[in-house]
Amino acid sequence: GNKAAAAEAEWLQQLAAHLESGKPARSFEFPEEDSVPAVLRDRAEKKRAQNRAAFDDPDCAAAIRAMYLHSRRWLRLQPADTPQEIAALWLEAAYSDHALTEAQRAQMAQYLMQVEQGVWESATKRERLHIRYRLCL
Repeated sequence: GNKAAAAEAEWLQQLAAHLESGKPARSFEFPEEDSVPAVLRDRAEKKRAQNRAAFDDPDCAAAIRAMYLHSRRWLRLQPADTPQEIAALWLEAAYSDHALTEAQRAQMAQYLMQVEQGVWESATKRERLHIRYRLCL
């Protein structure tokens, strides 16, 4: 209600004052995740849903391609080698004309979940805020 709106307004004023003083956004002491203004949370959730919409595509190949590309966004934050079977699955989804299976979709979903979890667990508080509210992953 009004208490939450007042807290949001205060947070945004603090951020604006910080930026107006010539300090970089990176040096701003971000709040705990649960105190991020609702407008930012809502925007991030909407963008996150858009980023993940193709995961549920009825065409397994399209879903696999979307999940693979999403995993690559996560891996930009913490580079790691892509397992050979995952790379082969993506190539099959990208360049093959035949239908892929639900089992292959599940394999890519499992890989994506592992990548997300690995990056998230090793991220600092600031990196987690960046992932959630800037990159909307």
